[in-house]
Amino acid sequence: MNEFMNRNTTTLAIDTDARDMAGIARQLSDGALNALEELVIGLGAKEAFATIRARSEEMRGNHVTFLLQEFCIDNDVDVNDMRGVSRVRSLVVHRQQFIRQARRAGHNTVEIGRVLHRDHSTISHHIGKNGA
Repeated sequence: MNEFMNRNTTTLAIDTDARDMAGIARQLSDGALNALEELVIGLGAKEAFATIRARSEEMRGNHVTFLLQEFCIDNDVDVNDMRGVSRVRSLVVHRQQFIRQARRAGHNTVEIGRVLHRDHSTISHHIGKNGA
């Protein structure tokens, strides 16, 4: 009976720790996430960490989408135009401004590219060319 109680207590502690980590996971860099993953896997909670990582990435993706919507409202630009292929100068300038804003908010090129329907290398090219 004692062994069963200890195992349940340990499982409860790991579940609680996993929930606590979910709150801070989105604030961690990739290196820190990888170190945390090693620690959690060592505790036997690989599935918990996979859930934390997925939710963290989902939250970051939702944040950059929210930034785009907010940017479009503030600048009176349609979201579909921002994601489109048009090279009208005013749209190009707005895309450049959004990329700078998203980078300052801490988003990487993959996240920004995903929300603008562009490859990450296109975003990297802009950053290198315009110093975003």
